[in-house]
Amino acid sequence: MAPEYIIDRAAVVLAGGDGNRLSGLVRNMTGRRVPKQFCSLLGDESLLERTRRRVEMAVTPKKTLFVVNQAHQEHYGPILRDVPRPNLVVQPENKGTAPAVLLALMRMAAIAPDAAVAIFPSDHFLSDDADFMRHVEIAFDAVIQRPELTVLLAMEPSHHDAGYGWIEPAQQIGFGQYALYRVAGLWRKPDAKQASRLLKRGCLWNSAVTVGRLSTIVGMIMVTVPEIYAAFAPLRARLPHPPSPRNVAIVYKDLPAKGFSEHVLGGAPVNLAALRVPRVRWAELGEPQRVQHTWNQLGLKPLWSIGS
Repeated sequence: MAPEYIIDRAAVVLAGGDGNRLSGLVRNMTGRRVPKQFCSLLGDESLLERTRRRVEMAVTPKKTLFVVNQAHQEHYGPILRDVPRPNLVVQPENKGTAPAVLLALMRMAAIAPDAAVAIFPSDHFLSDDADFMRHVEIAFDAVIQRPELTVLLAMEPSHHDAGYGWIEPAQQIGFGQYALYRVAGLWRKPDAKQASRLLKRGCLWNSAVTVGRLSTIVGMIMVTVPEIYAAFAPLRARLPHPPSPRNVAIVYKDLPAKGFSEHVLGGAPVNLAALRVPRVRWAELGEPQRVQHTWNQLGLKPLWSIGS
């Protein structure tokens, strides 16, 4: 009997955001401007360290890439000091998450071209990391068996937050005992009335954690943001050798800013699937009120806020 073909599991951690929405709160905490992913908002570890530890539950560190911005080197350097240089994908500037994902996937294609890849933002709170990552492993299994699918981790909403992305699930996809659904629609930051309607319709929060085959995700980028894909042609021409920082900077100079969830996933609804993650509380810590709500849930009160 021929040996079973093994598909690599890989991960991309997005840590290149500037954290503008949370800059005031972070300045109060630290006395300076620091992107939130490098801050210890929920205890002793930074959000990036918490994300890294979570990802290691399902993906080997050798196959995990971290996308960062050169301007943040003083912040990510100490946190990722033990990460091998090839696993650091350094952008010359922040042009949104779509270019960040494509740059990372080009690097990944050189070492694991057939990989199934999970994409993680680095600013999340989760009440149960192990249970969440168990669902990421289910998503890996799904895209290995069904390579045309791209799976979004969907969280059960507690209220009609208009600042979140929402997923409307459609018919269930046959995949064992797990609740995997076709995606009828995606909404990015609906207004309050629409968010209330989505909640009543049984829609789910989009965690933005996305799992798909590397080739499938690159194909989605090619179709939905062709200008980004075309701009990366000089970098692809050098594969499997990594492009020089100078060449990356030249490409980035004139790139339009594009978001992965908004412009790639939102522009390619065909073959999107949602995996429901029950019982795990989740928050994207991009707004001060969400951070405060999470502190209240956890019984935390930062020292700087005492007496304020």
